[in-house]
Amino acid sequence: MSRPRFIAGAVCPACGAMDRLQLLETDGDQRRRCVACGHEDSLSSSASREPATRLDGGLKKPESSAARPVRILDPGRPGRSGSDEE
Repeated sequence: MSRPRFIAGAVCPACGAMDRLQLLETDGDQRRRCVACGHEDSLSSSASREPATRLDGGLKKPESSAARPVRILDPGRPGRSGSDEE
C-alpha cells in the first residue's frame, strides 16, 4: 500500500468538503476517502478515461466555422470612442 495522497480541488460527494479527499492505492485498486466525514468509495477504471473533445471526434464541431474578420482597436489614440470615422 502506498501513502495516501490528497486530491487538490476535489469535493467530497457526501459532505461537500473541498480538499479533504485522499487517494489510496492498494494492489491496483484505487479508493478515495474523505478525512472530514469518513466517506469512502472506489474509483472505476472508466473514471480515468480522457474526456471527449471536438478534435478527437467525440464532440460536434461548431455550427459556424466560417472565417470572420477581427477588428483591432488602437489603445494609443486617446479621445476615440470606437467610431469608424477616419
